[in-house]
Amino acid sequence: MKTLVQLGWVLGFCALARLEAGSKANVDLNADLLAAFDSAQVTHASSCELRRPASAGGVKQDALFEHPASVDRPARVSYALSLPAITEGDLLFFAFDIGLADGAQLNGPADGVRFEVELDGRKVFAKDWRECRWQAQVVDLVPSAGRRVVLTLLTDAIKNTSYDWAVWGNPRVLRFRGLSELKSNASGRVSIPIPAGALALKCGATNDLKVFLKSDDGAARVEWPVSFSTSGQHAVGCGQ
Repeated sequence: MKTLVQLGWVLGFCALARLEAGSKANVDLNADLLAAFDSAQVTHASSCELRRPASAGGVKQDALFEHPASVDRPARVSYALSLPAITEGDLLFFAFDIGLADGAQLNGPADGVRFEVELDGRKVFAKDWRECRWQAQVVDLVPSAGRRVVLTLLTDAIKNTSYDWAVWGNPRVLRFRGLSELKSNASGRVSIPIPAGALALKCGATNDLKVFLKSDDGAARVEWPVSFSTSGQHAVGCGQ
């Protein structure tokens, strides 16, 4: 299968980096929501603070802790952001991890948290979570590129607020540029060294695609299967 695959990456903790594949592809940090926390509007939270770091599943990273105050009103943290204009082939993502902070007692009445993201009042992400571990997430912001928007992080208590220790890991807006220069070889493969962090992928394929992540010594290998419909371009994200 010959497929055009476009890949980008960003080092953890919001560092900027350049792809080391002989190309000019790179990633820009457009907004770091942890750094911008002082200008955010917080409502309906019993506790909301930066944790540098927060721990979930024994894995530490900088995060925003957001505990809802009641079951009838989700906690809200709203940011006014100016999203960059983009050119054809660029990707614009809101990337973040969700998790419950270590120490949460989940063997009792605790029912977890519903993480939600709103963009100008429209829900663009929602996921219920009841585990003390991180899970990477991404929201496609391409349709809103070049606009001034309000991005809101919500945590819903669901049925009770017991141990609703919600943490948003490294929430940030990322723009991937120059990706059209990365093309597959005759066998349909692209190989790019990625020291650490998150992986973004955009593909025009209509057949299933497999992405393999492996260590230099070959000891560790992770297979990431991606399935596509026949409706044209698709954009997905993956983090570690």
